[in-house]
Amino acid sequence: MEKYLKSLKPLSYFTHATYAASLESLLVQTESANHNSIFIGESFGGFWAAQLAAIKWANCILLNPVVYPAIQMQQFTGRLIQANGEPLSGALLKEYASAFDPRPRLKNRLILVLGKNDTVLDPELSCKYFHNIANLMIMTDDVHTVDKPESILKIAEAIFKIKAESFLKYLCRRVRDISLSSSVF
Repeated sequence: MEKYLKSLKPLSYFTHATYAASLESLLVQTESANHNSIFIGESFGGFWAAQLAAIKWANCILLNPVVYPAIQMQQFTGRLIQANGEPLSGALLKEYASAFDPRPRLKNRLILVLGKNDTVLDPELSCKYFHNIANLMIMTDDVHTVDKPESILKIAEAIFKIKAESFLKYLCRRVRDISLSSSVF
């Protein structure tokens, strides 16, 4: 288990001036990724995980992913804000709106996890966007963040059924991390 955990590589994300620059930053961090890699992302990280998995022909787990970033990012404040606090430009919104469509390369490489009580993103959008693409779709009772131990266990059970051992190890770590953080309170 410890050997596997050492191979997990959290990516550093920063909104650059363009979609291409943001993607290039992530590609540099994932140079060694290949078809055996697994990208896991939640929310806007799910958007990037899908982009990277498609480029690398890898597998991915998407948890309540953003699928239409130009629309979904704007809904929160009426404008888009970069990590540096500056508003995103209309040109960048257009770039995100026409971002690489990962769906053809994700067929049978995707596990989609949606919180049916998500108040941030409409799970129906993800269902429609990834229709017939995901080899497994799991609905949980979570809101936007998939953090209930029973949801993580539900996901782990489903993944175990399709014999994705590396997915299961990641989710076991998430359950352990959630259990540790909830015992602090």
